[in-house]
Amino acid sequence: MQGCPHDFPKGELADEKICLDCDGIHPSATFVRAETWTGKLVDAICKASSEAGCPATSETHLFAIELPDSKVLILDARGNDKAAGAIHNAPKNEWHATVTGSREGQTVKVETIELR
Repeated sequence: MQGCPHDFPKGELADEKICLDCDGIHPSATFVRAETWTGKLVDAICKASSEAGCPATSETHLFAIELPDSKVLILDARGNDKAAGAIHNAPKNEWHATVTGSREGQTVKVETIELR
């Protein structure tokens, strides 16, 4: 059995890479951990130019989540589609969201979004 092509044992996470052992074949795959954020769903365009609340509405096209510490994370295209579909059918004054995905800078690559 060959060793892992990296300087860490098979199956051990290092530098967000994991070495897989498949009968002598040792592919390296990126390992991304999903994170979860909870906060207010807001209009990303409004929020970029204002300190106001900027709640998301059925007219919003670009969404973001404002965290309790006032940081704002922008949703990716998939997240925008999911958020728009959910609030279009049941608009209200303020939406809270739980978003699961991976963060790239200030953007969240959304896997799931739950609105309430």
